[in-house]
Amino acid sequence: MKKLTGVLLLFFTFTINLNAQCISGDCKNGRGVYLYEDKSRYEGMWRNEKPNGKGKIYFSSGSVFDGTFQDGVKSGFGKYQYKSNAYYEGYFKNDDYEGEGKFVTEDGNTFEGLYKSGKLNGYGTITMKNGNKYIGSIANNLPEGVGKYYYSSGDRFEGNFLKGIRNGAGILYYSKGGTLKGLWVDGEFVSGSNNKTNFDSTSISFVKIAAGVYEVPIVINDVLKIDIIFDTGASEVYLTPDIILTLIRTKTINEDDILEGKKFIDANGNINLSLRFNLREIRIGNYIVKNIPCGVSQTTQGISLLGLSAISKLGKIQIDFAESTLKVVR
Repeated sequence: MKKLTGVLLLFFTFTINLNAQCISGDCKNGRGVYLYEDKSRYEGMWRNEKPNGKGKIYFSSGSVFDGTFQDGVKSGFGKYQYKSNAYYEGYFKNDDYEGEGKFVTEDGNTFEGLYKSGKLNGYGTITMKNGNKYIGSIANNLPEGVGKYYYSSGDRFEGNFLKGIRNGAGILYYSKGGTLKGLWVDGEFVSGSNNKTNFDSTSISFVKIAAGVYEVPIVINDVLKIDIIFDTGASEVYLTPDIILTLIRTKTINEDDILEGKKFIDANGNINLSLRFNLREIRIGNYIVKNIPCGVSQTTQGISLLGLSAISKLGKIQIDFAESTLKVVR
């Protein structure tokens, strides 16, 4: 019986060592590769027999973490790539999201800003795949406090939120003009002034996306809606190749719309010869302009610009940066 017990104990010890062991290098104080019992694998730096410093861990679930460790836990900057294609990139502390970071869900929604205890807490930005966007104070991944919510329709709400819902004082700006200003409770407007019936059809709303950079929603050839940078410094409308290809596929651009090429100067001062097309129409707010010359950028990574070839056709305009509107003065 003692002999059998000894054999079983030896076999059990051998099995444990086979499933969890240092398989390469120095897993005490140096660089080594360690295989865990669940088949997860760590490759990187060690100190005092714990992961410390730069390293990468391949989890048995299929997820991967590439970053820094402190005393065996994720701490510092790194990227956690989930098997589902969701990922978090930013700072960690004690194995959790902590500090500046960005989380992208499997559905393509983005939560970016200051993380605490694994969730977005503080000032940040939430961008939804459906085109909605929130910028402001966030608690537990939800709008909470003061912020701005940009709807894909072009409407914009500025005010107070509670657990992701409009609560408190705020103003709803309609994309076609007019406002709804007052008190909101659980997402519903309860009191204040409603100017929705007084739409100013001459106004076009735009969104500030960076210092001195503004976007306006437009519809090209009545088939494609995009947000485009409003740029009075660009001589023509300038689009990326993927947008042009979409218009070709929808048969709203054909051989008759090809124009003579033209040289353009990009943001880096380089001079490039660009393909050019005629856009049959662009809808900006309640206005439609027709037959607009358009240049094409070199790559899909370029930016799209609403230049003077379209803006000049609106006639005289006034820009109100405080209200984020562009007014056409006929």
